[in-house]
Amino acid sequence: ERRLPPGDDVGALVVSLESTVTHAGYVGEYDPVLTTPAKLGSVAFTAEGAELGVDAAVAEVLGACRHLGMPGAWPVVVVVPAVARQARRDLLEALLQSPEISTVAVCTDAALACVAHSRGTGLAVHVGLEGTTAVPVVDCRALVPLAQWALAGGEFIAAHGAAEWVDPGDEARASQRFPGAAHLCAQAVLAAPEAIRPQLWGSVVAHGVALADPGTSGRLGGALAQLHQGQLVEPMTRSRGPRARRLAAWLGGSVL
Repeated sequence: ERRLPPGDDVGALVVSLESTVTHAGYVGEYDPVLTTPAKLGSVAFTAEGAELGVDAAVAEVLGACRHLGMPGAWPVVVVVPAVARQARRDLLEALLQSPEISTVAVCTDAALACVAHSRGTGLAVHVGLEGTTAVPVVDCRALVPLAQWALAGGEFIAAHGAAEWVDPGDEARASQRFPGAAHLCAQAVLAAPEAIRPQLWGSVVAHGVALADPGTSGRLGGALAQLHQGQLVEPMTRSRGPRARRLAAWLGGSVL
């Protein structure tokens, strides 16, 4: 089924690939047209960051474009996890080889989440169901080499501020320890140049499906304050409500 926005003025399509869901819609809109479970293998978190299954990701993007309208008719903005690193380049090359894609840009979720919250510089912390990342963003560019991540997600890690925690519900991982989301933020800030640390502390952009609960962002802010330990600027967790947290990366692509 073809889905077109009111009128014929379509600037571009935006497709956001996450580990569990895919959002797709039109630039300039405030809600995606399509939200579906992600294809198996398109995005997965690993010890090295996030991996993109290029073939599965290309199929995901093309499927979303076909649903939204004629592939190739409009430019496509594809949003992927910042910690995917080299896989972003591989995905870009694969999409450019497709006859159904005329113009494409592959952007990081961290930078676009900050854009969605009207910030060019900040610390984007994404808490998904399968992984958590903290990525410094300066002038709308994700500083990927400074990113921190953990192979655990969900509301518990979002609210947990301790340096480490043991997953109580997974026997296979019971002996492994994972940093809480607040601790990941602190690690990412300390990895950044000292001159920009106050800006990062002062603008923590929390986003991700696991932060949809209105109270979770507040608990993350409280955990950040406990770990603050006398920095120049008190941590400020920015969020525009559950919807903005859940769709921040897609919204950033839509309004950029």
